Amino acid sequence: KFYHYAEKVVSTLENGQTEQKCLNCWLLKKFCVCKSLEEIKARVELRNYQVILFIHYKELGQKLASNTARLLPLLLDADVYTFGDLASECTMFERINSIKRKGELCAVLFPGTNALKPDEFLSKPPNASGNSSDNLCSPESNHLNIKSRQLADPVNIIVIDGSWRNAKKMNTVLPKWIPRLELSTSSRTRYTNMRKHH
Repeated sequence: KFYHYAEKVVSTLENGQTEQKCLNCWLLKKFCVCKSLEEIKARVELRNYQVILFIHYKELGQKLASNTARLLPLLLDADVYTFGDLASECTMFERINSIKRKGELCAVLFPGTNALKPDEFLSKPPNASGNSSDNLCSPESNHLNIKSRQLADPVNIIVIDGSWRNAKKMNTVLPKWIPRLELSTSSRTRYTNMRKHH
C-alpha cells in the first residue's frame, strides 16, 4: 500500500510542472542553470568518492528549486534512488550489498549519538569478515595503510534527502552495519533561519 500511495503522490505532484520547470535542474525554465552547472562540474573533482542520493518520493514529486540535493547528480554524477519506489529501493540495496562484498568504505550521512566524524571514519579499515552484523568500519586494525586506502579505494557516501521527519524514517531502512557520518565543519546556529533539513 505504501509504494502504491507513493507512486500516486509523485504522479499528482508532477502533474502540471513539466511545462513550467526544467526537469533537469528543477528551476523555472526561464531561470534554467544547466549550462552553468556544466561549467562548474568541469572544475569539481571528487576523487574516489561515490555519492548515492536516497531521495524521498515527495521531494522527487515536488521538484522544488530549493532542493539543493538535486545538484548532487548534476555536479557529482551521484546515483539517485527513491524511497517509496520499490524497484528503486531494491536496486539501491543490491548496490549496497555489492559495496560490502567488495570491502569498500561506505557511510550514511546522518547525525546521531553514534555518528562518526569524517576523520574517525577514514581512520578505520573496512570490515574484512563480510558478516552483515559487523560494522563496515571495524576498529580492529588489519595494518592497512590508511593514506594509501583513501587514495586508492572508493568511498561511498549515502546522502538522505527529505524533511527531517522523513529523513529519520529513511535512515531506519538503511542497513545498521553501515556507519553513520556527521559533518562538524559548520554550526547549526549559522542556519537558524533555514528549514530543518538533513
